[in-house]
Amino acid sequence: MAEGDDGEASPSNEKPFFAIDEDKSTGASSPPPTSLFMGSLDPSVSTPPSSPPTQLTGDVSVLSGAQTFTLPHVAPKQGMQWGQYFLGLFLPYGIVIVMIFVLGFSESDWDDNWRYETISVTSEDNSTFEFSLEPREDEYIDFIYYYGDTLDASIDISINAWGEVTSRTDVYQYNYSSGEETVIGYYDPTNRTVFFQLDDVTMEWMNFEISYVDQDVYHGEDSNLLAEGIEGMFCTLPFIYVGAIIASFVKGKKSLGYGLLTALPLSIVLGPALFFIFLLIAFGGL
Repeated sequence: MAEGDDGEASPSNEKPFFAIDEDKSTGASSPPPTSLFMGSLDPSVSTPPSSPPTQLTGDVSVLSGAQTFTLPHVAPKQGMQWGQYFLGLFLPYGIVIVMIFVLGFSESDWDDNWRYETISVTSEDNSTFEFSLEPREDEYIDFIYYYGDTLDASIDISINAWGEVTSRTDVYQYNYSSGEETVIGYYDPTNRTVFFQLDDVTMEWMNFEISYVDQDVYHGEDSNLLAEGIEGMFCTLPFIYVGAIIASFVKGKKSLGYGLLTALPLSIVLGPALFFIFLLIAFGGL
């Protein structure tokens, strides 16, 4: 049986991993970790003396006090600004009135470039008329015209004598009763003489309206730039008005914008008055 004994395996001296030796389990326990003082949030509390820590050094920042934050300023809600409102209400009409007056004064100076006169002409035979025109050296004849009623018919006499004509032109008689126009005479620019004989009409005398124009104005060399500029501004007023309304609301001036908006329906009342003023200025009433 020696072979059998030799064949048996001897028990192993190794232990499983979960086996714990008594001598090791009963050993002295390790001391607890020492506490570390990291600092105090209250500066009035003094730090107790202790031995310098062996590790993890550092201090906690101490708050010096409460921090103040500034809130954004909120503008108080404002009511209607009546000063801005009435400014927007009447400013458009003030601008229009000023422009009308400036236009009137500029055109009054412009009228100095024209000269008007009325001449009375008599006839020996109640049919033949002859007279001379007398423009100044710097003037041209603008028009010569007559309109009147006779016992026979209503007629007008027009003479093509304007500008710098150098050859004879015709004198026309228009009969409103028959609707006929007839050449009854001529204008001679060499001696500035008008001669004509009435057609089927008899008259003892006639009053002719004559207009003379400055030569520079006639050739367009002396234009009224101020009047032309104001007339051009009148065309841009609607766009300026709409732009002013938009700008007033964008800039936060709502009262001004409401006044401008109110000015539009108010123009139904003030518009005819402004137009009447314009007519007075245009026709020399002011």
